Amino acid sequence: MKTCAVILAAGDGKRLKSDIPKYLQKVGGWSLLTHGIENAIASGVDEIYLVMGEGDRKNIDTGRIYVVEQKKKRGTADAFYIALKSIPAKYKNILLFYVDIPLIKPETLKKLIFNHEKNNANITILTTNLLKPKGYGRIIRDNKGGISEIKEDDLLNAEEKKIKEVNLGVYVFKRSQLLMANLSCIKPKGKKREKYLTEIVPFYYGKGLKISSLKLKDAQEGLGINSRMHLVEANSIIFKRNALHHINKMVTVMAPENTYIEKNVKIGRDSIIYPFVYIEAGVKIGKNCVIGPSAHIRSGSILDDNVSIGNFVEISRSHVASGTKIRHFSYIGDTTIGKNVNIGAGCVTANYDGKHKNKITIEDDAFIGSNTTVIAPVKIGKSAITGAGSVVTKNNDIDAYEVVVGVPAKTIRRRKHG
Repeated sequence: MKTCAVILAAGDGKRLKSDIPKYLQKVGGWSLLTHGIENAIASGVDEIYLVMGEGDRKNIDTGRIYVVEQKKKRGTADAFYIALKSIPAKYKNILLFYVDIPLIKPETLKKLIFNHEKNNANITILTTNLLKPKGYGRIIRDNKGGISEIKEDDLLNAEEKKIKEVNLGVYVFKRSQLLMANLSCIKPKGKKREKYLTEIVPFYYGKGLKISSLKLKDAQEGLGINSRMHLVEANSIIFKRNALHHINKMVTVMAPENTYIEKNVKIGRDSIIYPFVYIEAGVKIGKNCVIGPSAHIRSGSILDDNVSIGNFVEISRSHVASGTKIRHFSYIGDTTIGKNVNIGAGCVTANYDGKHKNKITIEDDAFIGSNTTVIAPVKIGKSAITGAGSVVTKNNDIDAYEVVVGVPAKTIRRRKHG
C-alpha cells in the first residue's frame, strides 16, 4: 500500500530561546530537518510532505520534498489538515511525525507502518514509558487497555500526571474522508489556543474505529527537542550511537564517549580513531588509517588506506592518498596529496584568498618541512622538498625533485631521481 510521510516543522520552538528556527537546530552535525528527511527516506515512504511556517521554505533545499505552508500557526491538527489537502489520493497510509525527534530509527518507522497495515488500523501511535514524563502528552487507556485519549501535558489533572506512558508524536493514519472531517472539527484548546492533533483520538475512539499502538523499548529514540539540555542529551546519544556503528564494522574507536562522528561517514576495517576526533558527514576513510587524537576531518575529505593523521590536524575538502602522514598541528584545505607524502609539523595550506577557495596539489613522495606555508593555487611536484619555515607562493609551482627553502621559497638544488 502506498505510503507518504508528513513532517510537521512549523513550530516556533520558543522554549529553546533561540533566534535559529527549531528545525535548523543541529544534533550530531545535522539539522533536525535533515534528520527528519533522512529518516523518512530510509523508512521507505514514497514521498515526503513538509509543513512549514510562512517564509520558512527559503531556508531549505526543497529538491527531495514537497513544502506545504501553514501561514497561521494554529496547531498540529491544522498543520496536518493543510498537508492532507496537498497529498494525492493514491496515498492510503500517511506516516506523520514531528521534526524534533532526531533519534528515531528508520527501522522503528518501518515497523510502525508494518503494524498499522497488519492490524488494518485507522490510527497507529508510537508510545514509550518515561520515568520523568513531564512535557509529554500522556496515553489514556480504557479498562480493556485500548487507547481512548491522548492528553497534552498542560491539560492533565493531578492523577493523569502520574501516567508514565507517553505519546511521541509519531503516527500512521489511514487516509479517509472521516480523517479530514474530524481534523476540521477540532477546536482550539490549552494555554496556546491551538488545535491539537491528539484530539482526533477520542473522536475515533467514540466511533469504535481501530486505534493501534507500538511501544518503544528504547525510550531514547523518542527524545523530543524542547530545551538546550535536550540538544545536549541528543548529541551525546547520537555520537555514541554512530561510534558503535563503526565499532561493529571492525573499526577501533578508543573512546566512544569522546569521539564525534556524524552520519554517512565511511571508515575502513582496522582503522583506529583516537579520542576527541570530529569527523563530519560524507567523509571517507580507508583501511588501516590512524586518526587523532584531537583531529578534525571535515566534509568533502577522502583519506585512502594507511593514512596517518595526528593530533591537532584539520583536513577540509581534501584527498589524501595512501601512505601519507600528517602528524602534527597542520591545516590541509582544498588539497590533493599524493602517496607517501610527509607533511611536517605546523604546515598550513593557505587556500582562501578572501574571495575564493583555491586548489593545491602535492604529488607522490614529497616532503613538506615543518612550518611550511603553501599558498594556493600551486603545485608541488613528485619527491620535492620544502625546507622548514618555507613559504611557497601562489602560482610558483615546485618541479619534481626540487629542493626549496626560504620566504618566498626558492630552489637551492635538484635531487637526482628523488
